[in-house]
Amino acid sequence: MDDIKAFITGVNSRQKKSFEQLFQLFYKELVYFSGLLQKNSEDAEDVVTDVLIQLWESKYTFDNVNYLRSFLYTAVKNKTINKIHRDKKVSKDSSIFNVIPDNETIISSIVDAQVLSIINYSIDQLPDECGKIMRMILEGYSCAEIAIKLNLAPSTVRAQKRRGISILREKLPKDLFFILFSHF
Repeated sequence: MDDIKAFITGVNSRQKKSFEQLFQLFYKELVYFSGLLQKNSEDAEDVVTDVLIQLWESKYTFDNVNYLRSFLYTAVKNKTINKIHRDKKVSKDSSIFNVIPDNETIISSIVDAQVLSIINYSIDQLPDECGKIMRMILEGYSCAEIAIKLNLAPSTVRAQKRRGISILREKLPKDLFFILFSHF
């Protein structure tokens, strides 16, 4: 609780350490969110970077992390939609561009980004080798492919997979764990 208060205080007073934490906490999920809306990850990175810089240069302050997160998602949504509009105006053939996302798509994208954030955070908490193997498994690699790529024995990969699943079963909400690992 004190860490969260210190973080918010640091964000409100624009401390460099807090900006680094802000970037680490929100960058990936916001890029994923913007990318879902506009189907372009490079543009999504630009949008999120712009929003974080604009936030840092602004005088906005926040009472808690929920307000900060809400602000960031709203700012990224608005900037992404504005970019889609600008791109359509520049192009005479607007069919090559995405349509403006509706509210259902936006809400779904927020949920997807937050779920991804929870999964990434949980995997980051795993021991290094176990986390690397679990990421590769989630990317679709087989145990044999992972063993070859990481120069490990297949039995080591299988053991680390079992270990990772066991740890994640404890860390992730049950519904999320079931959806993520139901095919294992």
